[in-house]
Amino acid sequence: KQNKRSVLNGKNIVISGTFESLSRDKIKQLIIENGGKLSSTVNSKTKIIIGGQSIGPSKKQKAKILKIPIISEKDFLEMLDT
Repeated sequence: KQNKRSVLNGKNIVISGTFESLSRDKIKQLIIENGGKLSSTVNSKTKIIIGGQSIGPSKKQKAKILKIPIISEKDFLEMLDT
């Protein structure tokens, strides 16, 4: 049964870097459970980048050019709670 909301419905999300409290697999699971789509590359379809420690410089650069928000693990979890 699906209790999760579709906060991330259809949004392409990229994960980059290492995270403090969640594993990458857990973050991926949360994205999928909340209707998001995982992407490994940053492009014009990317809506959000979840950035941890040591986020890839090329991803950071591309996000800046395409004006894609890079949010923290904490911001991501707060977003799911709203």
